[in-house]
Amino acid sequence: MCIAHFAFVICVCLFISTTTAAVITTPTYTQNAQVPVRNTTTAAAAGGQIPIRILTFNIRYAATERAENEKTWQERKPFVMNTLKYNTRNYNKKETMKTNEYSPAAFICLQEVLHSQLQDVLGGLNDINSTSATKTPKWSYIGIAREDGRQQGEYSPLLYSSDTFNLLYSENTWLSSTPNKPSKPWYAGSVRVLTLGVFEHKMTGERILSANTHLDNSSSKARREGIIRVLERLEQMKSKWSLRNKELPVFLGGDFNSFPTQEAYKEMVKRKAMADVFTLVQPTQRYGDIKTFTAFGPKQDVSEQGRIDFVWLGPFSKVKSADYSIPTTTTTPTPQPLRR
Repeated sequence: MCIAHFAFVICVCLFISTTTAAVITTPTYTQNAQVPVRNTTTAAAAGGQIPIRILTFNIRYAATERAENEKTWQERKPFVMNTLKYNTRNYNKKETMKTNEYSPAAFICLQEVLHSQLQDVLGGLNDINSTSATKTPKWSYIGIAREDGRQQGEYSPLLYSSDTFNLLYSENTWLSSTPNKPSKPWYAGSVRVLTLGVFEHKMTGERILSANTHLDNSSSKARREGIIRVLERLEQMKSKWSLRNKELPVFLGGDFNSFPTQEAYKEMVKRKAMADVFTLVQPTQRYGDIKTFTAFGPKQDVSEQGRIDFVWLGPFSKVKSADYSIPTTTTTPTPQPLRR
């Protein structure tokens, strides 16, 4: 019997070097738990590295009309929250300055999130209804609902720890010829949006450009044109927000609604701006399943099953290695629902 909630979340561990713009190395963990005091001079001199975990997770919108075997959001929510909490448990602590050591931090990219679900996720991460709420690191988000730029429709929000990062800038860009207002090309099935933010690490002053998107499910052309708009906007933001003649580190998480053999992925590879983390990690070093889309039933949409969710890192020339896993939210294999 299929439990029928989203089973897969991609976890990536990386480092931002405080001396080189985007060195990505095999992760180790530092755990300091004091109030941060920024000291960029000491940080630069120390030449330390900032461990960061990136998660991307299509949590499935809270559908009122559900497919066979699909569970309600209220049934799926505990599994989603446990997955997010478990995979960020050592990545959202306050820190203090020590030579060459910084506490791990995390970003969470979500897709298909309705406003009520966003409130549930934030409340769960922050333990709003818990007696220990004041002791829990604060999670914040950037993003808007795609249909009206406010709360109507699906978000592609990006969640971050405001104890660790200052938000310097954020925007939401629609993947259309009118990117500053809710819109879509005539050939696209749905309105699609890019959520991006420039963050400053409080302890070091280092910056990172973070982005999240969800490409169209029905139009190959819309996916290709959409990812081109994403890459162009990221390049503009890198030029604007880089410091000290250093290329700004950047990551893009998201649901591409297509496989590595198809248009959006091929466009990413052709432009050589970023690297797919999956390809950076040796097969023997990967954890979990490869497929990130399986549908509800075990025999449903078999030809469409595969890897359609990705985390990309850049600048391409500076990426060395990373850690990659696709943990499941239950102990038994669970097919995923159809994407939209």
